[in-house]
Amino acid sequence: MARPAQKPKRGGDARPRHPLVARVAAVVVALFLLWHFALTFAWNSQQTALTDLITPQTLNAYMMPWFQQNWSVFAPDPVSANLSFDVKARTADGAETAWYTVTDADITRGVLHKPIPNRDYLTTFALVDDFYGAFRALPDSAQKVVSVDHSQTSDWLPVVHDALVAGGVPQADADTFTRYEDSAYRLATAVAEARWGTGIEGVQVRLRQQAVQAFAARAAGPTTTYSYFTDGWRKPLDVSDVNLGVMKRLYGGGAK
Repeated sequence: MARPAQKPKRGGDARPRHPLVARVAAVVVALFLLWHFALTFAWNSQQTALTDLITPQTLNAYMMPWFQQNWSVFAPDPVSANLSFDVKARTADGAETAWYTVTDADITRGVLHKPIPNRDYLTTFALVDDFYGAFRALPDSAQKVVSVDHSQTSDWLPVVHDALVAGGVPQADADTFTRYEDSAYRLATAVAEARWGTGIEGVQVRLRQQAVQAFAARAAGPTTTYSYFTDGWRKPLDVSDVNLGVMKRLYGGGAK
């Protein structure tokens, strides 16, 4: 006697169909990962055809500060010094404030006691490192040029640039230094106005370098040896496009 035919189980051998949205999402994620890994590879590589194709401007805009990789904490050439960015101002009555360390405030707010640190602080550190590198590229005689007080000079940036070139500094080095000086004093002006008010008449920046204790002497604790690059007084720059309320929360007198 023949057995009755069994009904096929619902969905037995049928392959599940993925909705179009899921497939499109998978393609988008794959393309993003390909783009991300390509930029990360280019960022950590020396100058290559891929770096030239992407352009340094695109690399910097994408990688900093969220994805920046810095392998200088490892051998054979680990970081040997800590750099700090200090700001002070001259108020309307002519008094000078004490130095305020922006980088310490960034570390305290974004890193200290934070299981997942906020990497925004790396933007300031990158500026400080590049500014210090631009200064070190100048001859020793340039220290006297950049330390001149320009707190009464409205358009002081080209004045500093031309003085450097007149003093024998190559054009490219003068361009680099004044470009970073412009960025440093925009940050310094915004910080100074947040801490001491918008009526300040001058602002000054200082880069403070602290040598890292040698490994063999690590038990002695951190070294207190400092070296300084102190730039001259400058007239505050126009930072009207900066949200002063945010700067006050970050660097104002009551900032934590």
